[in-house]
Amino acid sequence: MGKVKAWIMDMEEDAVDMSVEEWCAKHGESLIEVYHEARRKFGDLPRHGSPEDRGSADYYYGRPMNPHYMERQADGNYIRIEREDMTDEQVQDYLRAYENEDDRKDWGGPELEAHDEECE
Repeated sequence: MGKVKAWIMDMEEDAVDMSVEEWCAKHGESLIEVYHEARRKFGDLPRHGSPEDRGSADYYYGRPMNPHYMERQADGNYIRIEREDMTDEQVQDYLRAYENEDDRKDWGGPELEAHDEECE
């Protein structure tokens, strides 16, 4: 991937995760259209790292149900917040996303029958 494409993708991800004020402080007001376009394009997606995002991803990748979320720090890194530090609403958001995800990662192996999954 080219440097410009990576830069734009970084700005788009920040647009989903940041308020307009935070975004402008980081990227500048002259690029505000990137912020607005990303919000239009990705606005209905759960925020990256949110309980909904993690619940959906855990089911998609075949991981066991384990409520958590990732909190973005000021330096851009994420820390994992475990169930015991989540609110009841956050746990419910995770569980709802896990239970409502209807897609699974195709790892390229043989398909499991319904009764095979129950035996695991």
